Amino acid sequence: MTPPDELGPEPDSLRLDMAAFGRALVRRRQAIGWTRYRLSRRAGMSDPYVRTLEHGQGKRVGIEVVVRLAGALGIGADDLLRDAGLPVQTGLPAELRDVYVQLGGAERRAWLSIGRALLDLQEDHRKLQALPAEDEPLVVNEPLAAYDRDLPESESWPEAP
Repeated sequence: MTPPDELGPEPDSLRLDMAAFGRALVRRRQAIGWTRYRLSRRAGMSDPYVRTLEHGQGKRVGIEVVVRLAGALGIGADDLLRDAGLPVQTGLPAELRDVYVQLGGAERRAWLSIGRALLDLQEDHRKLQALPAEDEPLVVNEPLAAYDRDLPESESWPEAP
């Protein structure tokens, strides 16, 4: 297997053209009658950042940004990327499709079960990534006194050191 640094540059057919991405984003947003401000709020991004993307001025855009924008627009990330001119494959690759067709009902159910389990693991991983690291302090936005009502009267919260 070739080490990643020896693979060479990314093929142009797989590089996202930021101007085309911006045009696709504007078309999708305008098709549903939204302002850029509304899209930015729905996607959880700043309006200036979305404006930069729509004008095609960003250098690169990560998949998380694409997923958030597409989700806010109510479409799949693959649809947004396809609108921007990327060759996005949908469905199973031909080799896997051929194998899937040859499987019996029980094997298909097992394959789908494995796929669901992998998606669940991916979602769990995302949730864990959102948690603060063990060495980061946990910020509590409510006073602990609000939870005192759940403690028996003989107990109280320990004093901070």
